[in-house]
Parts: sequence; structure tokens; C-alpha cells
Amino acid sequence: ISLTIEPYRRGNSFTDWVERLGYFFLVNHVSNDMKKAHLITMSGPTVFTELKLLFPNDGLTNASYEDMVSKLKLRFDKTETDLIQRFKFNNRVQQPDESIEDFILSVKLQAEFCNFADFKNYAIRDRIVAGVRDKLLQQRLFNEENLTLASTEKLCTTWEMAGNNAQRLQDVGNAAQIASIRSPSGSALAKLAAVYRSNNSGQSGQGRGPVKSRLGFNRPFNSTQPGRGAYSRREQGYSRSVNNSRAMEWRRNP
Repeated sequence: ISLTIEPYRRGNSFTDWVERLGYFFLVNHVSNDMKKAHLITMSGPTVFTELKLLFPNDGLTNASYEDMVSKLKLRFDKTETDLIQRFKFNNRVQQPDESIEDFILSVKLQAEFCNFADFKNYAIRDRIVAGVRDKLLQQRLFNEENLTLASTEKLCTTWEMAGNNAQRLQDVGNAAQIASIRSPSGSALAKLAAVYRSNNSGQSGQGRGPVKSRLGFNRPFNSTQPGRGAYSRREQGYSRSVNNSRAMEWRRNP
């Protein structure tokens, strides 16, 4: 069996790359004497340059495979202190485009570098509760009695699944409504509704002119006084009342 792996790239985990190299040795039955040669040839130019610096002169020829791997790990995989790792852990929150499942996995991975020991599960649980974006879910977790890491994970994943299903059902319902409107029967119904609205709006406006017109302040077309309309109904009634009163008074006092 002849398999290969890509060369190591700076910025990636050298420990992980060496672990993959170990599986390559296992599959291809590479002997211990040949591991060093395979490491130098397969790791790429970045690793070879570092090896020349770590083992100057003829030191690389006499160096063992284990010694080379150990020094390369210290060179490429510089570890941060527990304080820095815990600072990153305590500031980890769920991102807007991050699912709850991915958020929980990220918190667990970060916890591996914090040296929490027996407190690790409690720390992960607390960080999940504090870092979730959904405030309703967070309140639900706060109200849960005897909350464990396992129950926290189960509740979070169930909550997210229920929310996704509800959103899908709503999207399907909206799509069905749009499809029904676009169908021949739906199009005919929409046209009928438009005609009905048009007829009603026309009827509601018939016979209802301006307010002054409906109260009797209609200005005649032959009026010679600008801004002065004809007598209103109230004014006409008042004039008749005055004339009648004068006539009665004249009859009493001829």
C-alpha cells in the first residue's frame, strides 16, 4: 500500500500532522529505522528548514526520530498558559451564524486546554448557558433544576431542532399561499376581489361632495361677489322667520 499525506503547513497543528504520519507508517509498515527519512522527505520545506536550524552541522544526521519530533512540536506548537486559555474560554459566546451544536463542540474543544481537571464538565455547562444567543433558551436553562452537562446539551439541541422545524413549516405555508394565488383559480379569485373593491369604492363616493356643499353653502356659477356663496339653508330659514315676525307685528299695530 502506498499512501501519502500533504506536507506540513505553518500555522497548523504539528502534533496532529505527526499523528497522521504515524498512521501512514502503520499502513505502509514503515520500520523504525526509516521513520526519520520519511519525516524529512514528507514534511516539506518548512520543517526541513527548522530541522537545519535545530540540528546544525551534522547534528541532523545523528538525531533520532523521537528527538526531532519533540523539538519540532516545541517549535511549531507553542502552547499558551492556562490563564490565557481560560480567558478565551470565558469569553466564548455563540456567533450569529453558528448553530448551537457547533457552539457546544467549540466550547468543549477550548476546555481541553484550560486544565479544569474535575471541574471541566461544570465549566462547560456554565459557559454554554452563559454564551447561548437565544435568551428564551437561556431562561429555560436557568429554570431547570439539577442541570447537568448532558441535560444542557439535550435541551439545547432539542430547542434548536424545534425552532428549525417550526420555521420550515411556516415557510411551507407561505409558499403554499403564494402557489394558490398564482394558480388559475387563485388568479381568478384575486381579480374578482379587485373588481369588488373597485365597485365598493365607487359607490361609497357617490353623492358625497364637499362638506360645504352638503351643508348648503353652494356657490352659484353667476355669483359676482368673490368668496361669497348663496344663502345657506339656515340663512334662508332665518330670513323667512324674520319676515313673518315683522308681518305679525304690523298686523297687531296697524
